Amino acid sequence: MILVVDDDHAMLQTLNSVLTKEGYEVRTAHNGEEAYAHMQEPKCKGVLLDMMMPGINGAGLLMLMASEGVKLPVIIMTSNPDFTAEELKEFPNVREMIRKPFYAEDLIPMVREYMPKRA
Repeated sequence: MILVVDDDHAMLQTLNSVLTKEGYEVRTAHNGEEAYAHMQEPKCKGVLLDMMMPGINGAGLLMLMASEGVKLPVIIMTSNPDFTAEELKEFPNVREMIRKPFYAEDLIPMVREYMPKRA
């Protein structure tokens, strides 16, 4: 299962549809609090994470994951130019970063590389 975390409902719907068509089971969350609960599920294999959200944002969730020992691979999705791939890779779970807006065709290879379909 892949967890998609974004406060943009349209983005959640689009990624849910694209990833489901690729054969993935998908869960969605609108913020870090919801996401953290889903990460505890054993079948969660990775996270697509927006950085700018209300409540626990992407950076807060990455810090929480690190402090709690959650080792899921994370692909960052952001439109914020303040975040760089090099900075984000300081978080041990971050594998890649993709800038919004993006095409699904650009995201799918990253997902395939870091997040196995089924355990």
